[in-house]
Amino acid sequence: MYMPKAIFYYQTFYDSNKDFISIKPILYEGSPITHIHLSSIHFGFNKDSTRYIHLNNRTPDNSYFDKVWDDLTLAKSKGIKIIAMIGGAGGGYSTLFSDFKHFYPILRDFLKKYDIIDGVDLDIEESCRLSDIKELINDIVSDFGEDYLIATAPVSGSLIKNSPGMGGFCYKDLLNSPEGKYIDYINCQAYYGFNKNTLDAIVKNGYSSEKIVMGMIAGESYKDELKSLYDAYKDEFGGIFVWEYYDTLPSPLEWCKYVEDVFNGKITCGTKNTDSRYCIIS
Repeated sequence: MYMPKAIFYYQTFYDSNKDFISIKPILYEGSPITHIHLSSIHFGFNKDSTRYIHLNNRTPDNSYFDKVWDDLTLAKSKGIKIIAMIGGAGGGYSTLFSDFKHFYPILRDFLKKYDIIDGVDLDIEESCRLSDIKELINDIVSDFGEDYLIATAPVSGSLIKNSPGMGGFCYKDLLNSPEGKYIDYINCQAYYGFNKNTLDAIVKNGYSSEKIVMGMIAGESYKDELKSLYDAYKDEFGGIFVWEYYDTLPSPLEWCKYVEDVFNGKITCGTKNTDSRYCIIS
């Protein structure tokens, strides 16, 4: 049976009381979660001018992340794909591409060391040359093979219109390039636009619905919207993600249970009217 992707972004690991925020509650038997995107990787220079790679604000091998790696290893054992998100709002690409020949080997060695990682999420939120992105993709494929997962994370407007997004390039140009065949899925940041109209507009612009994973921000309305999306696209629906795990309402576990019910056909909508009043729970 076809199941869409269901993805959590995981960046906040400890709460204000310094208690660890574990992902174990959503690793139950039958969980709809297919991928966890570990956030976020970026690059920089130490005071002595040596280069570093950081997971958030620490080196990945810092003891701060010991429980994180343990949880991700457990998730991996359950068949969930672990994806390293590079960039995001914290940047990363301007530094990476400013000295690519030295920073890329640091990224490559990190990905090889933490071999539970199945791929990368290129979340490009600063202006970059498309040629640099293509070089990065080619190097990743060369070092890790064509089965290594590569995702991107543009905002919805970049997919609805063929205009440069936050990365400064047109995503359709990337998808139509030789490197585009290596893009496994697109995490669409449809924040406050998580609905069928948004996905319809993206598909109308020539994107395959199976390749688009619709993204919501934690706390955004999603129940009726998800029912409408899944009812309309069924086995051509690429999936959903939420930013981010710890903040998911009413809770990460309840979110999972709802998504599981929708994907298993326990919550459906009539084909003639997707208003929630016409939805049934079987």
